[in-house]
Amino acid sequence: MSAKCDAFIDAIALKKIYNFSSSQIKSIDNHYFIVVNIFDNSSVHLVCCTSQYEKRKKFNESRDLPGSTLVWISPDSGNKLNKDTYIDCNTLPVKYSIEDFRTMCLAELISYEGIISEYHYEQAIIGLRDSPMITESYKLTLPKIE
Repeated sequence: MSAKCDAFIDAIALKKIYNFSSSQIKSIDNHYFIVVNIFDNSSVHLVCCTSQYEKRKKFNESRDLPGSTLVWISPDSGNKLNKDTYIDCNTLPVKYSIEDFRTMCLAELISYEGIISEYHYEQAIIGLRDSPMITESYKLTLPKIE
């Protein structure tokens, strides 16, 4: 195993932003993903980010979904985002095992892109909890925010 990838895996944490292509979403392009949950150091749950605010807003309004479920993440010094980015909390987070992350790292298919603020993380958790599209059983697994 690569020492670089071992360090990459050891550094996985809540609020961190990663960039990669996921077969679990409807696009083959790379997207930013933010870690919202980690289970037993064996799997990571991430929300996918988008810059398509108007499209997501119209979709959410057409289904009468709460405004709190579209979370704005500002580009700042803590992340490498170069434009306003949004999390649509009406989509169940994608799940990857730590081994999936290791495989992507070894193949150089994933990159670390910084970290979101505590405020933005809390807004994402609130948005997931407010969403009628997220199952109650999943909501129970979300980290507590104070």
